Amino acid sequence: MLSAIRAFIDLRLSLWFAFSVATLLVSCQVESSDTNPEPVTTAEAASSKGGLIDCEEFTRLVVAAPNAQIVDVRTPREYEAGNVEGSVNIDYRSSDFESQLAVLNKEQPVFVYCHSGGRSAKATKVLRAQGFSEVYDMDGGYSKWSTTQQD
Repeated sequence: MLSAIRAFIDLRLSLWFAFSVATLLVSCQVESSDTNPEPVTTAEAASSKGGLIDCEEFTRLVVAAPNAQIVDVRTPREYEAGNVEGSVNIDYRSSDFESQLAVLNKEQPVFVYCHSGGRSAKATKVLRAQGFSEVYDMDGGYSKWSTTQQD
């Protein structure tokens, strides 16, 4: 009887362990597919009307779009330290961020950046949720863009 109980416990532990490992593997696979999407090329960006683009594509698309709206979502202090020419500063962390977006035209392309990409990714989601049709997010943010401008 004791050996039957031990076998039952061993079986339950083995099943629990197998289930835990399977759950961990599935969750890791889902997380890795959702994080850090690759920047797209100009052709891909133009066809999808927005998305994550590298610094060079960001610059090319801004120059090519006469009605480009460039939005810096960093703090005013960060903005004052340096920014992309022609950008407006709408601080993602401000309490009235969403209401400040009302100054933008939803039918014209919006180019968003922050320091390194975290806030701009979140801001891009907010803009899309508010009905903006063409939103581009600069991969690597101002820190990466400013180094490419020195070359």
